[in-house]
Amino acid sequence: MVNDFTLQIYIFVIEEVQHGGQASLLCSNLSTSIINISWFKMEKRANTSRSSNSHIASMCTADSNATVQEEFKNGRFQMSTNTTHVFLNITKVDLSDSGMYFCGFYKKKYYVIFDATLLEVKGEKLFYIKFSQKQFKHKVLFSHFYSVSPLRRESAQSSPHQDPHSSSSGSQNPATTAQ
Repeated sequence: MVNDFTLQIYIFVIEEVQHGGQASLLCSNLSTSIINISWFKMEKRANTSRSSNSHIASMCTADSNATVQEEFKNGRFQMSTNTTHVFLNITKVDLSDSGMYFCGFYKKKYYVIFDATLLEVKGEKLFYIKFSQKQFKHKVLFSHFYSVSPLRRESAQSSPHQDPHSSSSGSQNPATTAQ
């Protein structure tokens, strides 16, 4: 007796890039044999465990110009090709660019995926937290899927960047490390 079965193997590349840097995602160039290759980003829907796919850009053939979708027409996303790969270049990478990107095409109701890349954006964001009428600057390191490192408090005197909203009342707090 012969059983029919389907084997699906998902292999993807992990690319780490610094906040503000450039990412170059690549896909096998199948544009000579298949038309309408596209780049997509898988995104989690707000207030749900489901995800959706955002269409970023597409090319009809290897020698055609890429069409970038309206949502991504901010000058940071560019799709191009050479004889071996289809690229998605992202400049001035932001933490919100983290996620799973894949290239392929949409056929009937299904995505046919050629290659996938998990983009991890690493960087820093600065913000202020107000504690009992005093503000302290906190530096938080963000990484893949926004995991947060411990906060480090800095006194207003030791900080090279003064919060414009803090008072100059002379009361100072020693620098401590939150564990």
